[in-house]
Amino acid sequence: MDKWGKINGALLYKGNPKNKINLDFLSDSSFWKKNRDCKLIRYISNFDEYDSSEWWYIIKDTVFDIKKIKSNYRCKINKSKKFFEVKIIDPSEYKEELFELQKSALMGYPQKYRPVLDKEKFIKGIDSWNRFKKVYAAFKVDTNELCGYARFFQHDEYCYELSTLKSNPQYEKYQINACIISFALEDLSDVINNGGFIFDGERNLIHETSFQDYLCKYFEFRKAYCKLNVIFRNDIKIILCILYPIRNIFKDSKFYLFNRIYAALKMIEITRNPKLINKNIS
Repeated sequence: MDKWGKINGALLYKGNPKNKINLDFLSDSSFWKKNRDCKLIRYISNFDEYDSSEWWYIIKDTVFDIKKIKSNYRCKINKSKKFFEVKIIDPSEYKEELFELQKSALMGYPQKYRPVLDKEKFIKGIDSWNRFKKVYAAFKVDTNELCGYARFFQHDEYCYELSTLKSNPQYEKYQINACIISFALEDLSDVINNGGFIFDGERNLIHETSFQDYLCKYFEFRKAYCKLNVIFRNDIKIILCILYPIRNIFKDSKFYLFNRIYAALKMIEITRNPKLINKNIS
């Protein structure tokens, strides 16, 4: 189960989405007893096999060429390079700076799902960042202030995940995120040249963000449609089945718990009606 990870009570597959998922661990009848903190298991199948569906990954499988993107976007990216210098860093050398940046970035999150940031835990956690193949950081040209960073995880030789992108909100108007992403895509061009891809993640049901649309618009990422699969613990499944007819009550709630409940109910809705449209392969 080295490709799985628990997040907020959900066991999620964290490997290359192209891989066939191994669920042999569920043959152990005591799995749920041994994992009482696990409320559900989520994974996907049929990666990039549909023209449309209700679940997707955002991927980049074409080489990024700044000369080929729209002139307006190209101008913004080039302008950002006047304000920031992006380079690969050893995060252990920037622990305090990364914490201050993280604190600033989280202040831009809506209160209903803004995580609590523990300084000691965050700084200690940086020691484990060596599992990320690349950590890119943007520094302000005139002051050398650390203003943003991105972490990329390598799943396979030619499969990288944009795991995290954080920046100080006051510098977003200077296109700091575009500066970081463009540098990273150019640095990782060999991944795509060798038939691989970079992905940002799956459809997000909780966070209010337009970041995936941003990647598609500016950097020609695309949606790789797939099928969502969810297995709920029996007691959780019973509760959700009761709540399912009134699921829209929980939509757009300002309460953290209600947001989590709505996300779980939405996943049930998607698995019941995935709206799969097969690719027309001639």
